[in-house]
Amino acid sequence: MIPVLKIVGCHALKGGLKIQSYVEDFVGLPLTFSDGRAAKVLSFNPHNGVIFLEGVADRNAAEALRGAELFTARSNLVGDGEVLLDEVIGFAVSGGGVVVDRFNYGGGDVLEIERDGRRKCILVAQVKGIDSDAKFVEIDEDYLV
Repeated sequence: MIPVLKIVGCHALKGGLKIQSYVEDFVGLPLTFSDGRAAKVLSFNPHNGVIFLEGVADRNAAEALRGAELFTARSNLVGDGEVLLDEVIGFAVSGGGVVVDRFNYGGGDVLEIERDGRRKCILVAQVKGIDSDAKFVEIDEDYLV
């Protein structure tokens, strides 16, 4: 199961939940809590990051979910031949080296590459291709910083 969002707080009195989303679009995905209970999103306001879940009708119920994560099956997020960015950690890189980390500080996804004992970064937007079968990432050396 892949984490999709985290409940980080409450909003108002009617069970609204402030969330941190790990994916671009989670509305309509089958979601579950870590204990396997199903979670159904009734509504989502992208402007303030608040969702309402079925069965969460008041602030007390919302407070009880603070810190919980919601998950979905990997197959709901990617198709055949596609790969999640976290899955490229450990892949070999063109020109030598290996992907050691992936992060995003708001400006776009970044891959961290270790080569000859040194670490450098490249924006995912500058990656030429990813071969999930060969576990290989082709990059444009000009953008490696």
